[in-house]
Amino acid sequence: VDTMITADPPRHKTYRTLVNKVFNAARVNAMEDYMKTIVHELIDAFIERGECDFVREFTTPLPVYVIADQLGVPREDLRDFKRWSDSFARRLSQLATPEEQMEDARNIVAFQFYFADMCDQRREAPQDDMISDLVTTEIEDPDTGETRPLNMEELQSLLQQLMVAGNETTTSAITSGMVSLLHNPEQLRHLQAHPEDIPNAVEEILRMESPSAGMWRVVKKDSEIHGVKIPKDSLLMLRYHAANRDRALFEHPNDLDISRENADDHIAFGQGIHFCPGAMLARKEMNVAFTALLSRLENFEIVEEKSDLTYWPNIVLRGLKSLHISFSARQA
Repeated sequence: VDTMITADPPRHKTYRTLVNKVFNAARVNAMEDYMKTIVHELIDAFIERGECDFVREFTTPLPVYVIADQLGVPREDLRDFKRWSDSFARRLSQLATPEEQMEDARNIVAFQFYFADMCDQRREAPQDDMISDLVTTEIEDPDTGETRPLNMEELQSLLQQLMVAGNETTTSAITSGMVSLLHNPEQLRHLQAHPEDIPNAVEEILRMESPSAGMWRVVKKDSEIHGVKIPKDSLLMLRYHAANRDRALFEHPNDLDISRENADDHIAFGQGIHFCPGAMLARKEMNVAFTALLSRLENFEIVEEKSDLTYWPNIVLRGLKSLHISFSARQA
């Protein structure tokens, strides 16, 4: 069913307005202390070892905990939650083998049954979570104009988008951001001495790494771009990652520059009506994560023999396979 990503106005506006209410600024800002607690608990678990599997022990659990907690998924079900999310992400890749496609289909059906049951439970007994907000809110039907609750197909579509967008991209952004900083040690040291510059560094990381590398779009009318004719109904891939390296907009676009004055001119979250509704949440998580990491750890190095610094094969999403780092505890 077409809800947000694959819908045009006026249908798109119906669902986007609802999700904007769920991802409102007050809710995200109120989560900052809660995010800090999660981040410091994760660091506590590996700081004494002086080394960690950064993806498995930090950048994966952080956004998974946050989005799952906000949806209302119990912690004991997070392993399944992550597996389902990975299958949705791999299905987007356009590169899965037939065997992987079968595995993904089974995982997606398991996701649908799980959340169908949870939606039914929240209708009977709403709680303070996003699923309760979605199942208890009524919308104006985009086809008939009548007021009604979301049906199960709409709920499943929205929950899938919230689940995948809420963790895969943030994991990739923090992981790739750490690699970028480790490859630019002077800028890393600057951030440790001047943590007030971390918000701009986060924007520069989003520009450089663009975890949502691109998105499929359908051409609405016959068009021509730089002399290339694109017929109506063509399927094309908009490359956000390429746009964020545009030499006409960014000076030395392939270099990390945490002091870049126009770093936030990137389109890592898309643009226009399809701008990512979770952008505020992702920025908050990244700022909290880097602030904690750089305040508590130092002398970072990549453990080369354990790190696979290649990217998962995926046309839409861009994420490193693995990153192991060593460090020492920073003295107060």
